[in-house]
Amino acid sequence: MPDSQVLSPAAQWAVVSGFLMPLVIACIQQPHWKTEFKTAIGFLACVVCAVIQLSIEGKLDTRNFFPTVVLVLTVSVGTFHHFWEKLGITSAIEKGTSPDSEAGEEK
Repeated sequence: MPDSQVLSPAAQWAVVSGFLMPLVIACIQQPHWKTEFKTAIGFLACVVCAVIQLSIEGKLDTRNFFPTVVLVLTVSVGTFHHFWEKLGITSAIEKGTSPDSEAGEEK
């Protein structure tokens, strides 16, 4: 019987990383930053995550780089909008890790 594995172990780790990335990104971002800057930070964090993952696996090359970045980024954005954000976890982390405790409060 042939191996019916749909995703390679590397792709599975990219999915797990993408699922957890919104929590990591929320620790970096600050509530008072502009949306465009937050988006750029989120994108760069996903790229760094993919580079670290591929470096650990010894597969850091252009053939693996782009698919891994796309997978981490897609899962990260999807889980942020449809899971973490709806639960309010990411905004709570942003506010909790902000040096100015009132930065995230609306006035």
